[in-house]
Amino acid sequence: MQLRLDQFREEFSSISQKVQGYSDRLSSTESKDVRELIEDAFRTHANFRNYIIFNTNQSNSIAHGNDAAVASVMRESVLLLSKLKELHILANKGNDAWLSRKTYFLCIQIHSLINKIARHKELYDPSLGFSGLAARRLLQKTYSVLSSIVLSLERNAYRILKLVWLHGKVREFTRSCRKLRKALQMGSRVPRSWNANLHRANKVMKEVNIWRDQNILADVYEKALELMMNRPRKDWKSGEHKALADGLGVSNGKGSKYLNEMIHRGDLTR
Repeated sequence: MQLRLDQFREEFSSISQKVQGYSDRLSSTESKDVRELIEDAFRTHANFRNYIIFNTNQSNSIAHGNDAAVASVMRESVLLLSKLKELHILANKGNDAWLSRKTYFLCIQIHSLINKIARHKELYDPSLGFSGLAARRLLQKTYSVLSSIVLSLERNAYRILKLVWLHGKVREFTRSCRKLRKALQMGSRVPRSWNANLHRANKVMKEVNIWRDQNILADVYEKALELMMNRPRKDWKSGEHKALADGLGVSNGKGSKYLNEMIHRGDLTR
Protein backbone atom coordinates (compact mmCIF):
# COMPACT_ATOMS: atom_id res chain seq x y z
CA MET A 1 0.00 0.00 0.00
CA GLN A 2 2.82 2.42 0.80
CA LEU A 3 4.15 2.14 -2.76
CA ARG A 4 0.74 3.12 -4.19
CA LEU A 5 0.41 5.99 -1.71
CA ASP A 6 3.86 7.23 -2.71
CA GLN A 7 2.72 7.21 -6.34
CA PHE A 8 -0.31 9.32 -5.44
CA ARG A 9 1.93 11.70 -3.50
CA GLU A 10 4.20 12.15 -6.53
CA GLU A 11 1.22 12.67 -8.86
CA PHE A 12 -0.29 15.34 -6.60
CA SER A 13 3.10 17.00 -6.24
CA SER A 14 3.55 17.12 -10.02
CA ILE A 15 0.11 18.62 -10.54
CA SER A 16 0.72 21.21 -7.80
CA GLN A 17 3.93 22.34 -9.47
CA LYS A 18 2.15 22.72 -12.82
CA VAL A 19 -0.74 24.64 -11.22
CA GLN A 20 1.82 26.91 -9.57
CA GLY A 21 3.11 27.75 -13.03
CA TYR A 22 -0.27 29.29 -13.85
CA SER A 23 -0.83 30.94 -10.47
CA ASP A 24 0.93 34.19 -11.41
CA ARG A 25 -0.60 34.60 -14.86
CA LEU A 26 -3.31 33.14 -17.04
CA SER A 27 -3.55 34.13 -20.70
CA SER A 28 -6.05 33.02 -23.33
CA THR A 29 -3.32 31.11 -25.14
CA GLU A 30 -2.84 28.93 -22.05
CA SER A 31 -6.53 28.22 -21.53
CA LYS A 32 -6.47 24.79 -23.21
CA ASP A 33 -3.40 23.65 -21.26
CA VAL A 34 -4.94 24.75 -17.96
CA ARG A 35 -8.19 22.93 -18.68
CA GLU A 36 -6.33 19.72 -19.49
CA LEU A 37 -4.35 20.11 -16.25
CA ILE A 38 -7.51 20.55 -14.18
CA GLU A 39 -9.14 17.52 -15.81
CA ASP A 40 -5.98 15.54 -15.00
CA ALA A 41 -6.24 16.72 -11.39
CA PHE A 42 -9.86 15.51 -11.26
CA ARG A 43 -8.83 12.07 -12.55
CA THR A 44 -5.97 11.75 -10.08
CA HIS A 45 -8.16 12.80 -7.17
CA ALA A 46 -10.93 10.40 -8.24
CA ASN A 47 -8.42 7.53 -8.36
CA PHE A 48 -7.10 8.44 -4.91
CA ARG A 49 -10.63 8.76 -3.52
CA ASN A 50 -11.64 5.34 -4.88
CA TYR A 51 -8.46 3.82 -3.46
CA ILE A 52 -9.08 5.31 -0.02
CA ILE A 53 -12.74 4.24 0.01
CA PHE A 54 -11.80 0.67 -0.96
CA ASN A 55 -9.15 0.44 1.75
CA THR A 56 -11.39 1.91 4.45
CA ASN A 57 -14.37 -0.27 3.59
CA GLN A 58 -12.63 -3.52 2.66
CA SER A 59 -9.11 -4.21 3.84
CA ASN A 60 -8.91 -1.30 6.33
CA SER A 61 -5.17 -1.14 5.65
CA ILE A 62 -5.34 2.65 5.95
CA ALA A 63 -5.73 2.22 9.71
CA HIS A 64 -2.68 0.04 10.31
CA GLY A 65 0.94 1.00 9.83
CA ASN A 66 0.46 3.49 7.02
CA ASP A 67 0.05 6.73 8.97
CA ALA A 68 3.18 8.38 7.57
CA ALA A 69 2.41 7.41 3.96
CA VAL A 70 -1.18 8.66 4.22
CA ALA A 71 0.02 11.88 5.88
CA SER A 72 2.41 12.55 2.98
CA VAL A 73 -0.40 12.24 0.43
CA MET A 74 -2.64 14.44 2.58
CA ARG A 75 0.14 17.03 2.73
CA GLU A 76 0.45 17.12 -1.07
CA SER A 77 -3.35 17.28 -1.37
CA VAL A 78 -3.43 20.32 0.91
CA LEU A 79 -0.65 21.93 -1.13
CA LEU A 80 -2.68 21.34 -4.29
CA LEU A 81 -5.73 22.77 -2.54
CA SER A 82 -3.75 25.92 -1.75
CA LYS A 83 -2.57 26.28 -5.37
CA LEU A 84 -6.11 25.71 -6.65
CA LYS A 85 -7.30 28.53 -4.40
CA GLU A 86 -4.87 30.89 -6.12
CA LEU A 87 -5.89 29.64 -9.57
CA HIS A 88 -9.57 29.98 -8.64
CA ILE A 89 -9.04 33.63 -7.72
CA LEU A 90 -7.12 34.21 -10.94
CA ALA A 91 -9.88 32.53 -12.98
CA ASN A 92 -12.53 34.82 -11.51
CA LYS A 93 -10.44 37.92 -12.06
CA GLY A 94 -9.99 36.80 -15.68
CA ASN A 95 -13.73 36.08 -16.10
CA ASP A 96 -13.15 32.40 -16.89
CA ALA A 97 -16.44 30.83 -15.77
CA TRP A 98 -15.44 27.24 -16.63
CA LEU A 99 -12.21 27.42 -14.67
CA SER A 100 -13.97 29.15 -11.78
CA ARG A 101 -16.50 26.32 -11.46
CA LYS A 102 -13.99 23.51 -11.90
CA THR A 103 -11.36 24.80 -9.48
CA TYR A 104 -13.94 25.44 -6.76
CA PHE A 105 -15.55 22.02 -7.20
CA LEU A 106 -12.14 20.34 -7.03
CA CYS A 107 -11.33 22.32 -3.88
CA ILE A 108 -14.54 21.00 -2.30
CA GLN A 109 -13.72 17.41 -3.28
CA ILE A 110 -10.16 17.52 -1.92
CA HIS A 111 -11.29 19.14 1.34
CA SER A 112 -14.11 16.61 1.73
CA LEU A 113 -11.81 13.60 1.24
CA ILE A 114 -9.26 14.87 3.75
CA ASN A 115 -12.08 15.21 6.30
CA LYS A 116 -13.34 11.73 5.42
CA ILE A 117 -9.92 10.19 6.05
CA ALA A 118 -9.70 11.83 9.47
CA ARG A 119 -13.29 10.88 10.42
CA HIS A 120 -12.65 7.26 9.49
CA LYS A 121 -9.69 7.07 11.85
CA GLU A 122 -11.67 8.77 14.61
CA LEU A 123 -15.04 7.01 14.51
CA TYR A 124 -15.26 4.37 11.78
CA ASP A 125 -12.11 2.32 12.26
CA PRO A 126 -13.18 -1.37 12.30
CA SER A 127 -10.09 -2.21 14.36
CA LEU A 128 -12.04 -0.93 17.39
CA GLY A 129 -14.68 -3.59 16.92
CA PHE A 130 -18.44 -3.00 16.99
CA SER A 131 -18.64 -2.59 20.76
CA GLY A 132 -15.58 -0.34 20.79
CA LEU A 133 -17.02 1.94 18.12
CA ALA A 134 -20.42 2.09 19.84
CA ALA A 135 -18.85 2.89 23.20
CA ARG A 136 -16.60 5.59 21.73
CA ARG A 137 -19.47 7.29 19.89
CA LEU A 138 -21.67 7.19 22.99
CA LEU A 139 -18.87 8.60 25.13
CA GLN A 140 -18.15 11.34 22.60
CA LYS A 141 -21.85 12.28 22.48
CA THR A 142 -22.04 12.34 26.28
CA TYR A 143 -18.95 14.53 26.58
CA SER A 144 -20.34 16.85 23.92
CA VAL A 145 -23.67 17.29 25.77
CA LEU A 146 -21.93 17.87 29.10
CA SER A 147 -19.55 20.36 27.52
CA SER A 148 -22.51 22.27 26.05
CA ILE A 149 -24.16 22.46 29.46
CA VAL A 150 -20.97 23.75 31.10
CA LEU A 151 -20.56 26.33 28.30
CA SER A 152 -24.12 27.55 28.91
CA LEU A 153 -23.35 27.90 32.64
CA GLU A 154 -20.18 29.81 31.81
CA ARG A 155 -22.01 32.25 29.53
CA ASN A 156 -24.72 32.85 32.13
CA ALA A 157 -22.37 32.90 35.11
CA TYR A 158 -23.25 36.40 36.34
CA ARG A 159 -27.02 35.82 36.11
CA ILE A 160 -26.79 32.46 37.90
CA LEU A 161 -24.47 33.60 40.69
CA LYS A 162 -26.45 36.78 41.23
CA LEU A 163 -29.45 34.65 42.27
CA VAL A 164 -27.43 33.21 45.15
CA TRP A 165 -25.62 36.46 46.02
CA LEU A 166 -22.31 35.23 44.68
CA HIS A 167 -21.92 37.45 41.60
CA GLY A 168 -18.51 38.54 42.92
CA LYS A 169 -17.27 35.03 42.18
CA VAL A 170 -17.95 35.16 38.42
CA ARG A 171 -14.27 35.14 37.44
CA GLU A 172 -13.50 32.07 39.54
CA PHE A 173 -16.64 30.31 38.33
CA THR A 174 -15.95 30.90 34.62
CA ARG A 175 -12.32 29.81 35.07
CA SER A 176 -13.54 26.55 36.61
CA CYS A 177 -15.99 26.08 33.73
CA ARG A 178 -13.22 26.46 31.18
CA LYS A 179 -11.08 23.90 33.00
CA LEU A 180 -14.02 21.47 33.12
CA ARG A 181 -14.76 21.89 29.41
CA LYS A 182 -11.11 21.21 28.64
CA ALA A 183 -11.26 18.05 30.75
CA LEU A 184 -14.36 16.92 28.81
CA GLN A 185 -12.51 16.98 25.47
CA MET A 186 -11.85 13.43 24.28
CA GLY A 187 -8.40 12.51 23.08
CA SER A 188 -8.26 12.14 19.31
CA ARG A 189 -7.27 8.86 17.63
CA VAL A 190 -6.27 10.78 14.52
CA PRO A 191 -2.45 10.94 14.11
CA ARG A 192 -0.97 14.35 14.83
CA SER A 193 0.35 14.66 11.26
CA TRP A 194 -3.13 13.94 9.87
CA ASN A 195 -4.68 16.52 12.17
CA ALA A 196 -2.15 19.13 11.08
CA ASN A 197 -3.07 18.58 7.43
CA LEU A 198 -6.77 18.59 8.29
CA HIS A 199 -6.44 21.97 10.02
CA ARG A 200 -4.52 23.38 7.03
CA ALA A 201 -7.18 22.13 4.62
CA ASN A 202 -9.96 23.66 6.74
CA LYS A 203 -8.08 26.97 6.82
CA VAL A 204 -7.56 27.07 3.03
CA MET A 205 -11.19 26.14 2.35
CA LYS A 206 -12.37 28.85 4.72
CA GLU A 207 -10.19 31.38 2.88
CA VAL A 208 -11.66 30.26 -0.46
CA ASN A 209 -15.22 30.70 0.78
CA ILE A 210 -14.49 34.09 2.33
CA TRP A 211 -12.98 35.30 -0.95
CA ARG A 212 -15.96 33.98 -2.93
CA ASP A 213 -18.36 35.72 -0.56
CA GLN A 214 -16.64 39.08 -1.00
CA ASN A 215 -15.96 39.11 -4.75
CA ILE A 216 -17.59 38.81 -8.16
CA LEU A 217 -17.55 35.20 -9.38
CA ALA A 218 -17.14 34.55 -13.10
CA ASP A 219 -19.62 31.67 -13.27
CA VAL A 220 -22.28 33.53 -11.26
CA TYR A 221 -21.69 36.66 -13.35
CA GLU A 222 -22.19 34.59 -16.51
CA LYS A 223 -25.55 33.35 -15.20
CA ALA A 224 -26.52 36.89 -14.18
CA LEU A 225 -25.85 38.09 -17.73
CA GLU A 226 -28.06 35.33 -19.13
CA LEU A 227 -30.89 36.40 -16.82
CA MET A 228 -30.59 40.11 -17.64
CA MET A 229 -29.47 40.07 -21.29
CA ASN A 230 -32.97 40.41 -22.76
CA ARG A 231 -34.19 42.96 -20.23
CA PRO A 232 -33.45 46.53 -21.44
CA ARG A 233 -32.82 48.94 -18.60
CA LYS A 234 -35.85 51.01 -19.64
CA ASP A 235 -38.04 48.03 -18.68
CA TRP A 236 -36.55 47.61 -15.23
CA LYS A 237 -38.88 47.87 -12.27
CA SER A 238 -38.25 48.80 -8.67
CA GLY A 239 -36.45 45.98 -6.90
CA GLU A 240 -34.89 44.59 -10.08
CA HIS A 241 -31.91 43.41 -8.02
CA LYS A 242 -34.24 41.27 -5.89
CA ALA A 243 -35.53 39.43 -8.95
CA LEU A 244 -31.94 38.87 -10.07
CA ALA A 245 -31.00 37.62 -6.60
CA ASP A 246 -33.85 35.09 -6.72
CA GLY A 247 -32.68 33.88 -10.12
CA LEU A 248 -29.11 33.48 -8.90
CA GLY A 249 -30.06 31.99 -5.54
CA VAL A 250 -28.11 34.65 -3.63
CA SER A 251 -28.92 37.41 -1.15
CA ASN A 252 -30.48 40.70 -2.27
CA GLY A 253 -27.22 42.45 -1.44
CA LYS A 254 -25.28 40.19 -3.79
CA GLY A 255 -27.96 40.57 -6.45
CA SER A 256 -27.46 44.33 -6.27
CA LYS A 257 -23.69 43.84 -6.41
CA TYR A 258 -23.89 41.81 -9.63
CA LEU A 259 -26.36 44.23 -11.18
CA ASN A 260 -24.07 47.19 -10.45
CA GLU A 261 -21.10 45.27 -11.86
CA MET A 262 -22.94 44.58 -15.13
CA ILE A 263 -23.81 48.26 -15.41
CA HIS A 264 -20.19 49.23 -14.65
CA ARG A 265 -18.86 46.88 -17.34
CA GLY A 266 -21.44 48.06 -19.85
CA ASP A 267 -22.69 44.53 -20.56
CA LEU A 268 -26.42 45.29 -20.36
CA THR A 269 -28.88 46.39 -23.03
CA ARG A 270 -29.80 50.02 -22.58
